[in-house]
Amino acid sequence: MLASIPNLHVIVPPRGFLQRESCSSLGDMYEICVANAPIMNEMLQILRLPARVRFSEASITYEWIRELSLDGSHPLVGHHHYDRLSPKQQKLARFVAENPSFAAFATAANLAERAGTSTATVVRFAQALGFDGYEEFQQNVRHNYLRTLRPLEALESKPHVGENLFEVQLYQDLENLRLALHSLHVDLLTEIAERIDAARQIVIVSAGSYSAVALVLGHLLRFMGYPALVEDRGGPHLTAAISPLDDRDLVIGISFWKGAREIVGVLEWASGKGIPTIALADTVYAPLARAATTAVVLPTESPSFYQSMVAPLSIAYGIVAFLANRADADRKQIMREAEQSYDLLDISVNR
Repeated sequence: MLASIPNLHVIVPPRGFLQRESCSSLGDMYEICVANAPIMNEMLQILRLPARVRFSEASITYEWIRELSLDGSHPLVGHHHYDRLSPKQQKLARFVAENPSFAAFATAANLAERAGTSTATVVRFAQALGFDGYEEFQQNVRHNYLRTLRPLEALESKPHVGENLFEVQLYQDLENLRLALHSLHVDLLTEIAERIDAARQIVIVSAGSYSAVALVLGHLLRFMGYPALVEDRGGPHLTAAISPLDDRDLVIGISFWKGAREIVGVLEWASGKGIPTIALADTVYAPLARAATTAVVLPTESPSFYQSMVAPLSIAYGIVAFLANRADADRKQIMREAEQSYDLLDISVNR
């Protein structure tokens, strides 16, 4: 059968994803989903096909294309579905899904050129999905692509031969902060701060290096007298922390890159029980963001194999600053007593 097909479009999902096998015609073009491009190339050479072959990568299944815009439960994305997109926008969605590594770093103009459409269509496409513009859309697509890479793959994809890596890291953090500022949703962050202020009990769950954000947020909230518990040990400790909670409480999950399974599971469990949940993630397409009732998306890109916590920490500080600025007399008294305890317990070095 293959020998009779004049044109092939081979879609290759990267490691870590399962692609549903399919073969469908696109005019005179046929697409075949395979798991390994070299194997497909070898097969074509053996068969000596005179076919015109086009390879592209797909880090996301066709079902994902229909979920490029999430449902109305997500604060950043309106209630739009793939079927409601215009034909040009559907074509663009398909291109992004098939070429995530290109879409992750391309300008709107470059994406339009490669996808065979206009820059205006690209911008309208991003807005149709509920994003403020192309930059916010690309930030989410980029981090969704980066989460498919393993640490060494991420390291090898970012060669910095002869560069000053100290400067590179600082410039990347500055860019992350710029992107976070550009896509800042003040109303959303205000709502989160108000939820913290009203919660009977606050449980912050995280794991690994992402716990740095959780520990800072939890410590500062406790200093102001908020009933905040940070749990990053997992297992029975995590179970004990969340089991007494109800809809008067709040669960905050902090995880980036691929996301920790336990953290996602906690937010799914809590949301299912009607407990308000907040996620700090790096893309709206992350399982953690989907599991939460409210999600804050922040860039964590780094010049190496890890994720930078500078932007998430900055937002955590912003939430604390907002609450401190609105502190009433009782809250300020708690903070004053906490400050005095440093002297009573001889914690600070006063010399």
